[in-house]
Amino acid sequence: MNIHLLRSPELDETLYRDTLHLLQGLVGYLSFIESEPEDLEISYEMRTFDDDQSFRKINDGIVFEQKDTDYDFPLDREEASWRQLFESCKAHRHVNNIPEEDAVVLLTDIYNNNNWFAANEEGRRNFFIHTADWDYYLGNSTDKRYPIAYHLASSLLRYWMFDDYSQVLHYSHKDPRGCIMDFCSDKREVILKMRTADVCGDCLDTLGERDIDHRIILDCFSIMDGVRSGMMFRSRSEKINRPSRLEIRGEMKKLFLKDLGNLEVRLNPKEKSVYMLFLDHPEGIHLQDLHKHYDKLKGYYSRFSNIEDPDRINGSLDRLLDLNTDNFHVVLSRIKRKFRKAVGDPMSRHYIISGLRGEPRAISLDRSLVIR
Repeated sequence: MNIHLLRSPELDETLYRDTLHLLQGLVGYLSFIESEPEDLEISYEMRTFDDDQSFRKINDGIVFEQKDTDYDFPLDREEASWRQLFESCKAHRHVNNIPEEDAVVLLTDIYNNNNWFAANEEGRRNFFIHTADWDYYLGNSTDKRYPIAYHLASSLLRYWMFDDYSQVLHYSHKDPRGCIMDFCSDKREVILKMRTADVCGDCLDTLGERDIDHRIILDCFSIMDGVRSGMMFRSRSEKINRPSRLEIRGEMKKLFLKDLGNLEVRLNPKEKSVYMLFLDHPEGIHLQDLHKHYDKLKGYYSRFSNIEDPDRINGSLDRLLDLNTDNFHVVLSRIKRKFRKAVGDPMSRHYIISGLRGEPRAISLDRSLVIR
């Protein structure tokens, strides 16, 4: 089954691609297809949340006891109706001749008028997943790919489990059980069902009563299990100081954090060339000795950059290795920033190229955790 993952214009492109790659790595039957139409438009209005309670309340739910928050209220957010969000999905279908049996999933930072995390259009395979403010509900260290992927999988299951939203609300659990059908009227309760990534016995019975392709069910469970594993590994690794394995794949040496949902750390050709050079030298390299590794660096850069002109390659590397400029330090800084974004500040120290002034620079990651 094809699922067209549609990026709303305001959604960060890196988050979109990271989420897409996470999903693609967790399924076997479902096929997630990249969709980034340049002409996508969503009609919205501005909504003001007066306080913390209104911000975290799902419509038709119960307002729970107020908790501390770092957000300042009143708070303005862009908001669209469900109909407007589904109209964007339908317009994308029409322009791209997407068949009805395929699913279209809109990932968007725009709020919806019912303040739900996700929803599908009744009777049609059009979905939206809200992608913003996950740090508010799950904490500042949250990998945003995980709640997005979880809600996509749970939304797919609910689509096949129920005919309409009257059934969804009827079978929803007002008291959280750690099940996909927990209503989470207080949106912060979402952490429980994401950590369990489970379906309760009652809902499994409902799932079993429906005529659903088991391959779809297994892939949805695989996504939820992957989310749980990634969240738990990240949480535990920070406590026990155990970094993820780093897998290097293919001719282009793509870098994946295997224990964090196969998150790809995307380095540009120059950054990746430098990183691979230091990964090859666990003992480290003095900056003043970089010229001794010119040929190795050139080999990597020639492969990754696809530049055929040798003079252009040599000129680029000469500028990189000229320590009278900041070029090399800029590359190191960019590598550091990308790993910090991927694994968080405490854990990034295992992956970045670092060292004291006058001493060799090195990547401290235990090479037994590097998969080539």
